[in-house]
Amino acid sequence: MQISFRLKLSNTIPLCFIANNELLISKSNIIYIYNIERNSKRKLTTLPINIYIATITRFRILARIFRLGVRYAIPIGDDKVLIVFNKKIYELNIIDGSFFETLDIKRGNRPLNIANIKDIKGFTNATCFGEYFFNPNKSPVHIYSRSSQSNWNIVYTFPKETVDHVHAIIPDNYTNCVWILTGDFENGAGIWMAQDNFKVVKPILVGKQIYRACVAYPQKEGLIYATDSQFETNSIRLLKNTDKGWVSELICEINGPAIYGCRVKDDIFISTSVEGNSLSKGRLKMFLDREPGPGVKDNKVHIVGGNILKGFKTLKTNEKDFFPFLIFQFGVIAFPTGDNNSSSLISFNIGLKNNDFDTEVFTIN
Repeated sequence: MQISFRLKLSNTIPLCFIANNELLISKSNIIYIYNIERNSKRKLTTLPINIYIATITRFRILARIFRLGVRYAIPIGDDKVLIVFNKKIYELNIIDGSFFETLDIKRGNRPLNIANIKDIKGFTNATCFGEYFFNPNKSPVHIYSRSSQSNWNIVYTFPKETVDHVHAIIPDNYTNCVWILTGDFENGAGIWMAQDNFKVVKPILVGKQIYRACVAYPQKEGLIYATDSQFETNSIRLLKNTDKGWVSELICEINGPAIYGCRVKDDIFISTSVEGNSLSKGRLKMFLDREPGPGVKDNKVHIVGGNILKGFKTLKTNEKDFFPFLIFQFGVIAFPTGDNNSSSLISFNIGLKNNDFDTEVFTIN
């Protein structure tokens, strides 16, 4: 498999697929529907924002510093999408562009992942996310679930001193469970299994950096996931159930921590990040830190693609820019959510030398 560059959308964030060749994109607080094949867009709506924030988001470097812009969206039906913007979750109708605020995020800027739970035994169909925020004291961490009436309720809480935060909720129709990926340190790093509408939540593998993950993809062979550690060599792994219990098997090593990924048809794409162990540098030096952590093998973000049958390989790299990690963000490549059944890979660059804060469209060969 290879990917070939097709075009760039400047200062544009890809959000989620809503059809085979259509996805939502954003520029500042304006939402568009973009057609990949025609390379055309039409305005859908404008989210509420004050004039000062609107001005800041027009400057890429300021948008990076303040973590502004629409940074996450997920389809929740044929005509509805959830959008995370300015520490709020909005429900957007993609037919007429109408929207309303459905949740004010209390802790952190946004969830790292929102998941649709559908047709899993023991679970009511719902949309869920876990809290993602800086939590050095391991305070209790909540999982929220959205009902069909657009109300959000806490369905599970990790007790104090259990986890730092939740990276992802992963519905698994093969195993009939929901996986919870947690971080970051000591026993906070782990893979948990939820059953019976989160009434049962139990640790499967916890306490090592090889169990720390942000992205995972259920398969009939098991759960493919990529590790997310700035401290140790990272890898793509397979979690599977054996006669001796759950084990994590190495598939291949990767260049750095994996925060973002996506699936395109039968292929999985994962991007590595360039980040450091900044907190260990002290209160002042951590904000100036540009030294990659030991789990980052070079100063480049890698897009790795493949599947369990063909294996995985690096398809593209992009070098981290000069700016420090904590203030200006890690070097990463993010992907839109939703079902991508096109022949295109869509990516978004943050903190990189080439096409920073731009969307790139690749043809998958």
